Amino acid sequence: MKKQELLDLGIDEETVKAVIAIHAKDIQEANAKTAAAEQARDDLQLRVDGYDDQLAEIKKSAGDNEELKNQIKDLQSANKKTAEDYQNKLSEQQKEFRIESALRDANAKNPKAVKALLDLEKVSVDGDNVIGLDDQLKNLQESDAYLFGDKQPSGAKKVFTQGNPAGGNPDKGIGDAISDKNSNLTEMLAENANKGE
Repeated sequence: MKKQELLDLGIDEETVKAVIAIHAKDIQEANAKTAAAEQARDDLQLRVDGYDDQLAEIKKSAGDNEELKNQIKDLQSANKKTAEDYQNKLSEQQKEFRIESALRDANAKNPKAVKALLDLEKVSVDGDNVIGLDDQLKNLQESDAYLFGDKQPSGAKKVFTQGNPAGGNPDKGIGDAISDKNSNLTEMLAENANKGE
């Protein structure tokens, strides 16, 4: 989806910007999910490769039964640790994704700077819920409001009606002048200024 394509369809620029922003958010979320899935795939492939190597080692040392038992026990411990590390890594990725999404939803102007001010040790993820982040964000929004953009309700946009509510030429408002290629906006504004508007 390109901005010019939407403009060519006759959609006004403000709406196009809003659509592009929503689309960018969706793309970012999809990219994050894709990256997590690719990381999971790569980690699983590493584990499978590791299992193949371990089985080859077991075949080599199958001669001594006691040594084989010890090796199996060591491999089981190593595999358990690998599985735990993998699960921790996935949980950390999910936590990072949820934090980034929450910062974006809170209109953080610089998510990296806001994230540095958060105590991430107190933040955890339980399913779809992020625990311990909302209070920290509210406190930051109160203490350091400059880090966050203006919050507008979803879909709320500033609406400008065409025309000239203060008077002047009722047939031609500033909105008409902007969209009319043959209009001289400078002259119109000077006329309005001379009239005391």
